[in-house]
Amino acid sequence: MVETTRDYTGDVTLTGQETPPVEVIGPEDVFIERGAVDGDLKLRDVEYVYTHTPITGDAEISAVTTRITGALEDAYAEPDGADGDVVIEHAEDVFIEAGGVSGDVTAHGAENIFDDTGAGIPSLEPSEYDVTVTGWKQQTHYEHPVTGVYLTGAKHSVTVNDIDDDIAVYVTGWDHDVTLRGDGTGIRGDTPTVSVYLLGRDNTLDVGSHLSVDVVSDPGMRNTVEEQPVSVDAVIETSRSEAFPMFGRRKVTYQTPAAETETCPGCGEDADGIIARQHMDAFFLFGHPVKVYDQSSNPPKECEHCATPSHSPTSF
Repeated sequence: MVETTRDYTGDVTLTGQETPPVEVIGPEDVFIERGAVDGDLKLRDVEYVYTHTPITGDAEISAVTTRITGALEDAYAEPDGADGDVVIEHAEDVFIEAGGVSGDVTAHGAENIFDDTGAGIPSLEPSEYDVTVTGWKQQTHYEHPVTGVYLTGAKHSVTVNDIDDDIAVYVTGWDHDVTLRGDGTGIRGDTPTVSVYLLGRDNTLDVGSHLSVDVVSDPGMRNTVEEQPVSVDAVIETSRSEAFPMFGRRKVTYQTPAAETETCPGCGEDADGIIARQHMDAFFLFGHPVKVYDQSSNPPKECEHCATPSHSPTSF
């Protein structure tokens, strides 16, 4: 017998104050965050389920104690949001993050289930990310992340700049727009890796050219990870005009764009920015070589994967 019935209008969040078992009837979307349900979860007549938590089909839930109903929009179960079993009924989309449910999960009548429970999910708690955004249609900017980005809900717009370390990006829900940019040092040195975990639909990640992307998990549909190509200018460390002195004899090293090709002749990798490493021994006047003693005839080719720092110009 139900002891408490609560009518709500709009969004509802389980915070751990409700006496379990808790039943939520008729929400639009449901977001089960990491560590939210300390018990079983039963889904009845929901449409789509997106999950990083295994659906075992063994959830056995006794009579409901707290029933939540009304003109509901979205339902959120935050970390430690349910100290016991939960029933979700007549929802549209349900998103269950890794570690979202400690017990068993049953989904009866689901139209479709998208799952990836074997992926290596990051060990971070939601509060440990640099950027943590939950809810509806929020915007935020962040510089120099150390751990990463965690999004739950829908329609968030997040821009993260100056990424110079490996980070994780965990995206739950739908229609998020995430822009990620490196600090420009990734071509020479260790390229930061962005490990991406997608759980949902219609999400877009725009990843800058100085970053390496690893899509670890993507149970859902119409998610897009767009990687920006590396420009030749970004690979060139010293241009011709920068290398040539105003006056005197010098040995100089500089880089020029190489002939367009998809494969780097130097390392054999598929590449966006291929350069030729040039060498010249000349006498310069007002920045122009007026007498050339020696110069590259077949300069080595490099790209964003194998480019190495040039040597400083040598004086005579």
